[in-house]
Amino acid sequence: MQLLGGLTITGVSLYFLLYSFLVMKKPAEQKRNIKLMKTAGMMERRLDNWLGKNERTSKINQYVSSLLSKSRIRIKGKPLNKYTFYVILTITSLMVGYFSYNTLNNLAAGVMLVITSGYLFFHVLIWDAKHRKRKLKKQAPNFYLTLTNFYEINQDILWALQETVRRIKNPLRTDLQYFLNQLNRPDINIREAVLEAKERLDNKHLRDFLDDLELQIRFGGPFRNTLHQYVEESIEKEVQTMEQSSETSSTTMVTYFLIGIYFVMAIMMKKTQPEAMSLLVTTSAGKIVVVIMICIILAVLYITKEMTDVGDE
Repeated sequence: MQLLGGLTITGVSLYFLLYSFLVMKKPAEQKRNIKLMKTAGMMERRLDNWLGKNERTSKINQYVSSLLSKSRIRIKGKPLNKYTFYVILTITSLMVGYFSYNTLNNLAAGVMLVITSGYLFFHVLIWDAKHRKRKLKKQAPNFYLTLTNFYEINQDILWALQETVRRIKNPLRTDLQYFLNQLNRPDINIREAVLEAKERLDNKHLRDFLDDLELQIRFGGPFRNTLHQYVEESIEKEVQTMEQSSETSSTTMVTYFLIGIYFVMAIMMKKTQPEAMSLLVTTSAGKIVVVIMICIILAVLYITKEMTDVGDE
């Protein structure tokens, strides 16, 4: 059953991958593409419902969707479809497993490298989401300062926000421009626009600001003191983030340096000492050593990830 489920997910994911290329065709084929989009949406909902029957697969599916929505990887401005992500992950992992098994002649090492390859996809998404979060934190002080300056001119918070968004950089500019576009829609109210914008912002301080901004838009009143408070808090948080980054960056660099040494040594040994490398792939003791080395690399990556995690605050 697990094999059948995996093949089903891979097949449907491949469909979405092909769909992502088909929608880029000429305008004359838009009608067919619309029909394809409807079919893809129906299949995606059915697969979501099927995966939702199991609590664990449902959580994994939601987790991947959350990571992709926070990632900077975009196709025509939209996050990568999770099923497209699944098929890329599956094909790449199987290729890594095939070549590693043929090279190392070690089934256990091949399986572990398949798992490692799959994990690295998630590792890249997590790293990208964290990088985006750090950029939002770094942009926040300048955003609040610019917004405060424009607000001082005529006490119009929406005008000040529009002028500020034109002058800031991505990723914050994209998210706030989306918020402004939602406010201009006649079929959506302020609360809905705020909630949608908060889902896109992976920063608690900015999400709190949107709540205060909603109250300001609804009821008016002086907003100067609130803006100054956000300026002070964001600068303080940015200083804390810089201190934390300086403490963890050295750990990350050392980790990747040590892992790089592993691969460099393996390449050098293969060229200069082929007899020693032959022992690693032909003898039982050598195969055990290879598995232990992979376990050490995975353990180091996991520990480094835990040490360098950056919280929401």
